[in-house]
Amino acid sequence: MRRGALLALALLPACAPPSQDPARAGFFDGLQNLSSGTYDRRLAQRQQALAAQQAGALEARAAAMEAERGAADSAARLASAEARLRRLETDLAATRRRIATLEASRAAGLSAEADRLGADRRAAGTALDAAALAALEQRQRALDAAVGAAFR
Repeated sequence: MRRGALLALALLPACAPPSQDPARAGFFDGLQNLSSGTYDRRLAQRQQALAAQQAGALEARAAAMEAERGAADSAARLASAEARLRRLETDLAATRRRIATLEASRAAGLSAEADRLGADRRAAGTALDAAALAALEQRQRALDAAVGAAFR
């Protein structure tokens, strides 16, 4: 009876399903897994999972590089636009200075003409004849037209 119990006890692990994990499989399970291709299938599954993970990592790296390129392009476009704006501001300031210079120059010339007209008027006094008065009025209208044209 003891022998039967020992034999049953020895055969009990053989009745259990074979372990497919090489770290846990015994000698006989290992031989069965090798002969049935279980280990090869398990290895192929692991290699496929690794390849899928590596492909995903490559795709993620490519997407990150594309995003970095896009960010660099955007930064370059922004820097270019900012430089153009600075040039426009500089050009506008120079144009304003030129306008002020022209206005001052025109105003000085027109002011000088107005001073001459006033001096001629004072020099004529009250004894103006019609022709001299008409000439002064003509000069005044010309001066008014020049002032209007200078500041349009």
